[in-house]
Amino acid sequence: MNTGINTDAIDQILKCIIDNLNSNFYYLYSPATGPSLLKRYKNHTLDNFVKKTVIEERLNKYPVWVLPLLVGLNENDPSDIDYKDEKKMKHWMLAIVQPNRGLVEIFDSFARPTHMNFWGEIIKQWMQIFCSNKEILVRSFSGQRRHQNGGLNCGLWVCLYLVLWGNGNNITEIENHEKCTENEVETFKYFITVKK
Repeated sequence: MNTGINTDAIDQILKCIIDNLNSNFYYLYSPATGPSLLKRYKNHTLDNFVKKTVIEERLNKYPVWVLPLLVGLNENDPSDIDYKDEKKMKHWMLAIVQPNRGLVEIFDSFARPTHMNFWGEIIKQWMQIFCSNKEILVRSFSGQRRHQNGGLNCGLWVCLYLVLWGNGNNITEIENHEKCTENEVETFKYFITVKK
């Protein structure tokens, strides 16, 4: 759901995490990232999502790409998204892409297979344009363990996933990690929002 911490703040937190983890991470985000990917997917113009020259320049320089996705909450239709509509609830998901390994990993605190598969397929098709010599594998949570049970903390879940991933945990380990609890996210929220 919409996080109690606004999108600009989540964006800044993610950038800080990346700066502290590894300078070889390429961060690709705007509030329109999800809708822009979706629009180009529907129009068969994914090759225009990011300029080809930019992609080619970054393929070898950055082995890990971080794509936070602000998506719709429609349980039945993952393509129902309008980030400009303030009345529509939105939800953060995270994609971590390793182009040279041909790997896309999708993280969703609601563990919705339909949404993870949908966005995984879009990013896979986008990556195939630039990694045509590689088979692209998509991994996501199994859907057996839902981390978020309501609340407004999906943006913080994305931050936590990135921290755990950056510290060497694979997607299966993250899904079952002892730190992946509502209490842990609330503690995290307290520390980043407390004022001195």
